[in-house]
Amino acid sequence: MKSNTTESLLLAARKQQYSKPKAAFALAEKAAMQARKEKNLFQLAQAEEIKAYLARILGDLVTARASAQSALLYYRAKKMQDREANCLLAIGRITFAEGNIEKAYRSFQEAERVADREAEDAGLRATAIALQGNALLAIGQPAKALRNLLRGLAICQKYDLVHEKGMLFQWISTFYFLEADYDKSLSYASDALSLLIRSHDRHNECFVLNSIGIAYGMKRDQANSYRYFAKAVKLANELGIAYMMVWSLSNLITWQINNKKGKEADASVKKLLSLAAKTTDIVSRATIMSSAASYYMTLNKPELAIKNLRNALKSFSSFQIGQLQVLEKLLEIYIQIDDTDNALHTLQEYLALKDQFFSATNQQEIASLEQKFERKKRSAGDEKLEKYSQHRMEKNEFIQSVKKKIAGSKGLEASFIRNLEQKVSPETDLFDHELYIATTYNDFIMRLSKRFPGLSSTELKIATLLRLNMPSKKIASLFSISVRTIEFHRANIRKKMRLKTSDNLSLALMRV
Repeated sequence: MKSNTTESLLLAARKQQYSKPKAAFALAEKAAMQARKEKNLFQLAQAEEIKAYLARILGDLVTARASAQSALLYYRAKKMQDREANCLLAIGRITFAEGNIEKAYRSFQEAERVADREAEDAGLRATAIALQGNALLAIGQPAKALRNLLRGLAICQKYDLVHEKGMLFQWISTFYFLEADYDKSLSYASDALSLLIRSHDRHNECFVLNSIGIAYGMKRDQANSYRYFAKAVKLANELGIAYMMVWSLSNLITWQINNKKGKEADASVKKLLSLAAKTTDIVSRATIMSSAASYYMTLNKPELAIKNLRNALKSFSSFQIGQLQVLEKLLEIYIQIDDTDNALHTLQEYLALKDQFFSATNQQEIASLEQKFERKKRSAGDEKLEKYSQHRMEKNEFIQSVKKKIAGSKGLEASFIRNLEQKVSPETDLFDHELYIATTYNDFIMRLSKRFPGLSSTELKIATLLRLNMPSKKIASLFSISVRTIEFHRANIRKKMRLKTSDNLSLALMRV
């Protein structure tokens, strides 16, 4: 009976871990106590594993690490590789929160290696790969990060993993944000939000709400930016997650300061500073210092703002994205107070770090990976188009071969050839194909037509296929026109997009 009670506590904790973390933690703790009394080491390890996840998101990193390591020892001894991999992921996430990103990345790599031996759990492998991508973004290796995210997406698509796909889209959104492609960032973030809501993952839902708010802010859409920040603060408050509350409040404070909402900012800053003592998360503490600095600048206290930002910079020692953001704020302050020497020094630091983050080599690799990634994202659609175009080519070649064979033959009239063409290549093929492109790639077509209004409807369809790297011969077969006509349209598209001779058209279309 007691064993069943412990099992039911574990089951209830798992059900609530994404939606009600505080309640779930209490249940897991109760299950651990019950398992200790019964000397049931397996159930104790399960309870500690759940506690590790929940303690981390609730901001208690000491408890999180102790629980994760305790569970890991048991699972390793019993050679339970799937659970071992999960504990390694937990330890990596804790290490990430402590600010040691490179060590966290190694833990995620080890988790992937262990998960690879447990062939049945594709979700663990996808999660380990996704977390590696997130860590690589944080330490300034975007090309390598995108390669990992691409690997993870392939697994998600193969096994139809909804929750893991949501997490991947969440970090792909971050990648495009860093590339200053806010439309793509919003697109992936919106997809991530939908998938995470379906998965009942309210913790990561809160993260994505913030990401969407930031992207709207960069697009100068202040109404939507505020709407998503307010949703994030409300959700973080409901969940009781300290570090998520820190980030959500910091974003809201930035919005309030930028939109001259002084009284609201005062209240938000007080609430934010009260959270400083409640979190052991280094990144959260740095975020608090950075937000406080922005607030001090509105009070005309640059010395306090600079002090907070310098402390934040130390906390972000291995977190390059954070360092870039802090240096940008410092530079702005030094310029405002006419401190030329410090402004120049900070500018040099900022540019050196940014060059390292977005090196020329990285950019070339990123461009290539972006193309592969977009093809992978639309893999089902691309495969359909490839098969369809191949089918059309084969039909056209068959018709031509029949025409040659019967050319000059007596007794065969022209009507026979017309009937053959109608039977082998019905007109509905072209209509279905055009409808497929219009519906499947509607978002891209809308973006392209808005940015280059001079493109005709035919050029928009052809551009869509060129973006997928489809050869001119196959495109010609789809539209039943000559390759020369496709090349003519290709030249027009290049001209209307104002591309240089050296520019790659497919890559240019990928970046729209």
